[in-house]
Amino acid sequence: MMRHLVVVFGVVMTALALRPAEAPGQAQDAWVGRQVITKFGRDRRDFGVYRVERTSGPWLWLIAEWEGNSGWAKATDVVPFDRAIDYYTGEIRANPGSAWAYVGRGLIWAGKGEYDIAIADYNEAIRLDPKDALAYANRGRAWTAKKEYDKAIADYDEAIRLDPKLAVTYNDRGFAYSKKGKLNRAIADYDDAICLNPKLAYAHVNRGDAYSSKCDLDRAIADYSEAIRLDPKLVAVAYLRHGLVWYGKQDYDRALADYDEAIRLDPNNAVYRFNRGRAWMAKKEYDKANADYSEAIRIDPNNREYRIWDLVNRINRS
Repeated sequence: MMRHLVVVFGVVMTALALRPAEAPGQAQDAWVGRQVITKFGRDRRDFGVYRVERTSGPWLWLIAEWEGNSGWAKATDVVPFDRAIDYYTGEIRANPGSAWAYVGRGLIWAGKGEYDIAIADYNEAIRLDPKDALAYANRGRAWTAKKEYDKAIADYDEAIRLDPKLAVTYNDRGFAYSKKGKLNRAIADYDDAICLNPKLAYAHVNRGDAYSSKCDLDRAIADYSEAIRLDPKLVAVAYLRHGLVWYGKQDYDRALADYDEAIRLDPNNAVYRFNRGRAWMAKKEYDKANADYSEAIRIDPNNREYRIWDLVNRINRS
């Protein structure tokens, strides 16, 4: 159930214009609910992936999809995500020697799950600018997605050598080390990431996972709690992890409270429903367990584990 908890689209997402909206003008309802990117130029700070929540005249109120600020941006300063490939391809045609345009397009390809195509774009970006730390960092993410962890770590090493202040890249390298079972190396990287950016919620989640794998449950709980404190809307997964630790400690009421919050934040997540069902089952609340198992199966009907636990629960009910 572990996942790579860093947004694949970009390393730095910080430069929205946090300004008051203009007076409401013509409605732009077509924007509401759409996923967009802020136009990604040579200044890497102006890139982010957001969802439009509301509009006001020419302005859009953007909510960061994962890490990053929320705020107002002009409609002319964003590109709908489904048009981003065309946007960057146009930038490459206009500026074929610009590494940043290849990095931008690679990020979008990676966001679409096309990791080989993304890697080809990062390769070209690195050829054009061998000192581009973000090209290495994001190629490392693509290698991680392909489970090529040694190649990922090599890219993260180079990115950190070029820019030792890339907090997210330490987190990413830690995740790759954790997937190789090198938990102490992973924790050291998460420590560095948190030192550089104490508000990096996902680094706390990932470090909590590493501590949990080492059966250091108290430290795991502390990290999950800090992640929740830092960003309760962003890291529903932290509530899940928190709940899993309480479940392991057989404190089912606390586990249920965390699963409730995870489900509130992400009601269509089968994993959250399934684990709450397990906690209800442990408390012999078989009807409640059945409701959660049934919902998990509805969301993910091909998961055999959910069906097996549901069957066991039904036997216990009879």
